Amino acid sequence: MSSDSLRQSLRILLLDDELIDRLAVQRFFKKENLTYELVPAETVAEALRQIEKGDIDLALIDYTLPDGSGLEILRQAKNVPCIVITGAGSVAGAVEAMKHGAVDFIVKDIKQEYLRLLPLVISTAIERRRVQEQLEGEIKKHRDHLEELVAIRTSELAIAKKAAEVANKAKSEFLMNMSHEIRTPLNGIMGMNELLLESDIEGEHREYLNIIHESSEALLSIINDILSFTKIESGKLELVYEPFTLTQLLSRVMSTFSLQARQKKLELTLTLCPETSWTFWGDQARLRQVLVNLVGNAMKFTEKGRISIQVQAESQTPEDVLFHFSIADTGIGIPEDKQTTIFDAFMQVDSSLCRRFGGTGLGLTIAAHLVEKMDGRIWVESRESVGSTFHFTIPLDRKGKKQEFDTDKTPVALTPHRILVVEDNAGNRQLCLSLLEKRGHTVIAVENGEKGVKAWQSGEFDVILMDLLMPVMDGYSATMSIRKLEAESGTGQHIPIIALTACVVDGTEELCKRVGIDGFVGKPMKSEQLFAEIARVLANQKKVK
Repeated sequence: MSSDSLRQSLRILLLDDELIDRLAVQRFFKKENLTYELVPAETVAEALRQIEKGDIDLALIDYTLPDGSGLEILRQAKNVPCIVITGAGSVAGAVEAMKHGAVDFIVKDIKQEYLRLLPLVISTAIERRRVQEQLEGEIKKHRDHLEELVAIRTSELAIAKKAAEVANKAKSEFLMNMSHEIRTPLNGIMGMNELLLESDIEGEHREYLNIIHESSEALLSIINDILSFTKIESGKLELVYEPFTLTQLLSRVMSTFSLQARQKKLELTLTLCPETSWTFWGDQARLRQVLVNLVGNAMKFTEKGRISIQVQAESQTPEDVLFHFSIADTGIGIPEDKQTTIFDAFMQVDSSLCRRFGGTGLGLTIAAHLVEKMDGRIWVESRESVGSTFHFTIPLDRKGKKQEFDTDKTPVALTPHRILVVEDNAGNRQLCLSLLEKRGHTVIAVENGEKGVKAWQSGEFDVILMDLLMPVMDGYSATMSIRKLEAESGTGQHIPIIALTACVVDGTEELCKRVGIDGFVGKPMKSEQLFAEIARVLANQKKVK
């Protein structure tokens, strides 16, 4: 490399306590016509003062100095590239300096031949410095770009999260509205059909009514499956613990399917262990849903033979009993390669089965999730053309430690009462009138919350049946208006209000309690369910008085 290529306006610190060595370097640079500006220093302290000024591009430092060593420069001036110049007997010191960050070193010799290497060493150090700065610049540029990408991605994720929240809210509102819109007319269909079945109709007309009843129950089951799956999918499904006996629960399950079994000429049997008569604490509604889904599945895919339900106490402690439920059928069976997927959502053994037997493909998925939620497990054993046996185990609490309960739920006998019905759907108003007047009650029906409040103010009623989603004024607002007027009157009066609603999504019942509603009946309703809830709130009213 020629001297011409090294002519640069660089300020080079020359730290050496020997004047002769400093002068030798200066004369060599002048002789070679190198335009480096040399800044001489004799001590470490003087060199550090020069470096602190911030205009030193490179340092040539002697290793051994009167007030220290070149290592001190390396420690305190990390941003200045340093070349160590040392004597022949101090090579080990130069190596040590390299470990501490020196970019290179040169060994002095008596004839000062080392000076000829200085331009090349300086050039190499400067080039290395340039490359390092360029690399650092590239790294900084890439880091800035990465930070920009991270910021953009973070912003995109925030937008996506917001969009997901909006979509989830829209989904919940859609489900609430759809549930209400479907359940409201279905309530009228099922209610009126129930009234007709209680009449003297016989023959083929009663058969038609039974078909309507079964079809309505099937439609309601599909709606409930979709809502249950949505709750499970969103993680909002919660268990409600209350006292019950398995004997009574299973008796209701048998009653649900007894007519269908007779119509299909299937043998439906139930075998219980003695422990099923004990009182347990658990979510009987969810346990019933599991049993109904599994027995309904067996009923759907069994054309002849039998369906048997067995319940055994697998193990027990003073605190709980682990029950083993099995539902066996003589139906079409499940191929071995499909048995691991039948609990997946929307999965059926064969797509043609959906067309042949109907259903959403959610029943087994919901059953599996509910069993898992109740700390149990579920599995299946099956052979094609022979039948299937679904098993599940769940522990049931004997002590009721998980939650406090009001066990006094015995309804009082309903004597005739004055009842205000607030309902916007004409069919449901007529249904309520028919059901209630048939039991001897006096009923006034209005079509929105505003008229409901005025009717309550002008009349004397024992209980109000309040729809929630209505035009003009909804049931929540109407209830809050009534509670406010009661409080302002100072009489201490409290009219029992029961929500009679097709809106049964999570949170609705809790919201009802917060606005002052005393009871809750979901549509489609069973007449006995309605009368039981009226009896309950009236009984509670008497206790308060």
